[in-house]
Amino acid sequence: MVLFGYSEGGFASASAAELAATYAPELNIQGAYVGAPPADPTLNIDTLDNTGLGSAVLFAVDGMINAYPDRAAGIRDLFDSDGIAALDAAQNWCTTDPAASEIVRTTELTRDGRPLTEQLSNPVLAEITAANTVGRIAPAMPVYLSHAVEDDTVPIEQSRTL
Repeated sequence: MVLFGYSEGGFASASAAELAATYAPELNIQGAYVGAPPADPTLNIDTLDNTGLGSAVLFAVDGMINAYPDRAAGIRDLFDSDGIAALDAAQNWCTTDPAASEIVRTTELTRDGRPLTEQLSNPVLAEITAANTVGRIAPAMPVYLSHAVEDDTVPIEQSRTL
């Protein structure tokens, strides 16, 4: 078996490569391809905020809410009524929906008007963000990491950090 993924799939491939020895030791994984992974959530929000790709920020927050239901209320409390409405709407979007390509400005969605990048130090998000950052466990198999230097969606710094 070989793990393969690009962009968010690259994150998934990197995460699976890190966790394979403890999560699925019975699998015979020969290697992993990790392409342009948004490996550290704290490094990617700025490039998406205030752009037509900002829905990815909403998808990420919704993912945290869904993956950590015990923290959902605390995460949602960081957002004002417009932010809650955007998060709720994004739960039903596909990346091809017109609404998913509208510009998202997180300063217009948070309760205190600070951008989401500044919210990441909040204890309710800091632990989740740290737990969802790859690059802390050396995979037991070979990994091929690739990334375009000029990538304007997932900055090359993501792979350099990984």
